[in-house]
Order: sequence, then C-alpha cells, then structure tokens
Amino acid sequence: DKKTEQDIENAVRSVCSKLPNTVTKQCDKLIDQYGQFIIKFLATLPPKEICTRLALCEPQLKRLEESSLEIIECAVCQGAIKTVEEILGNKQVDYDIVQDVEKICNTVPARYYEKCVKMVKVYGISMVRQLENFVEREQVCVNMGMCSSPTGYVRFEDEVEQVDHAEKKHAYKVGAKECTWGPAHWCSSEENAQKCNASKFCSEKKLGKWQE
Repeated sequence: DKKTEQDIENAVRSVCSKLPNTVTKQCDKLIDQYGQFIIKFLATLPPKEICTRLALCEPQLKRLEESSLEIIECAVCQGAIKTVEEILGNKQVDYDIVQDVEKICNTVPARYYEKCVKMVKVYGISMVRQLENFVEREQVCVNMGMCSSPTGYVRFEDEVEQVDHAEKKHAYKVGAKECTWGPAHWCSSEENAQKCNASKFCSEKKLGKWQE
C-alpha cells in the first residue's frame, strides 16, 4: 500500500527532525537510501535483523550513543543555567552563587548530579558572567560547547578530563565579554585564542583547533 508506506516514511522522518543537529542529516540520508528496504523488511523481520542485513547496526548504534551523551550534557547545562539565572534574579542573594553547587545541581535528576557538579566547578564563573552580560540562557550552553554548536567547540567530557579546574576558573577570566565564555570559546579558533590571550593554554591542553 503506497499510502501506508509513505505514512511510515513520513513518521520516521519526523523522528529525524527531533534528533540533535549532529545526526539529523545522517538520519535523513539513511531514510533516503534504505527507506523502501526497511519498510519492506518490517513485514517479515525484526528491526535488529534489518539493521544487520543492511550493515547499519554498529555504526548507527555508536552514533546514537554519542547523541545520547550530547543530549544529556545539554540538558544538564540548561538545568543548571536555569537555576543560576533564578538565583541571580533574587536581589536578596549577595554571596558567591558559584560556591552553592548543591543548590544549583539539585534541580537535575539524581543520576546526573555528579556531572552537574563537575560542570559548575569548571564553568560556573563563565555561566554567571554571560548571564550578567544578558546572553540568552540557551546560547550560554552553546557558547560553552555543551549544546549543538559550530565545529571546533570542545565536548564537555573531554574538557573536564583534560583541563585543570583551578586554571580554567582563574587564569583567563579577565578581558572582553566573550573572553569570559570559557575554553570552548577561546580554543574554537586561533583568532579567539589570541584575543583572549589563551593560545598557549589551548595548545598545551590540545583543545578545539589544537586537538590532535
């Protein structure tokens, strides 16, 4: 039934549009190449066997796992940013909110609490500076490389493992507004690194454009 096949294809494409930007095109391309075969095989084979026959399972699963990590990082960042923004809006708060990691991270699911704590320790100052400079909440997480962003931004997991927390928090926080956005921004281009006096830092830590 051509109409049923088209309905199925449209339904699958609607799922592609909800995936992270990094895999949306791959998903669409997959449907373009294999859509008719998948619909045909669905009548007689389980989904996993279809993937195996088309030699798709391993690479696609790997991409999906990477996408899941990206989604989690973005969600944790946005949850933390929301709380920081609310605290900043409370005129009665006059202490260093970055130190109140527990309050900031209590808003994320328990299993992601430790990830949030690491993120706030690394990026807390940058979060506050950007919000104080009226950067939109969603854009803050993009600037820090934790939500869909231009090529060259550093993934959160890599950055936490490679860069010393204290050095990140204190060494380069002075300068133009964008230089308070953190290593993901500094190391995204040679121009940014020079502007923020971070060329040596990016090179030593092998971040962004300096990744091997």
